[in-house]
Amino acid sequence: MLFEEVIADGDEIYVSFNDGTRLKVEKVVGRDTTTDIALLQVKPTHPLSAVSPGDSSKLRVGDWVMAIGNPFNLGGTLTVGVISA
Repeated sequence: MLFEEVIADGDEIYVSFNDGTRLKVEKVVGRDTTTDIALLQVKPTHPLSAVSPGDSSKLRVGDWVMAIGNPFNLGGTLTVGVISA
């Protein structure tokens, strides 16, 4: 089932985090059906930790890279490659 269908038809939406925290979505701030993505607002009971962005300056030619997603409703995608230049 596509994410967009879940939020469009859902009475209550919850977000689960890696630390086991489960929060009810307070508001669907925005959504894009073409890319199957939505921006959801929650009210955390404790501070949430942010993901640290990678440092692209540390990449070297020959390093493997990977992208995971669900663009254009293709169903889960995984793309891998090697830095060539």
